[in-house]
Amino acid sequence: MIYMPNVRAEHDMVIAANLDETKLNMFTDEDVITSETYAAFFIAALNEPNCNIYLNIGNFSISGENYK
Repeated sequence: MIYMPNVRAEHDMVIAANLDETKLNMFTDEDVITSETYAAFFIAALNEPNCNIYLNIGNFSISGENYK
């Protein structure tokens, strides 16, 4: 599972990565983050196989046995 902001990365790396359009459409915030570091994280998260991505939309809390 990956918890991340509802913000797309805008960087040449993202364009070159040719990411799945369905996954890109999950991100609805108008803002973008342009740093190379976020772009690398963004690409890795969207390319991770069998990964559930949770975006911080609305009231959002993370809880569980090993997380506080």
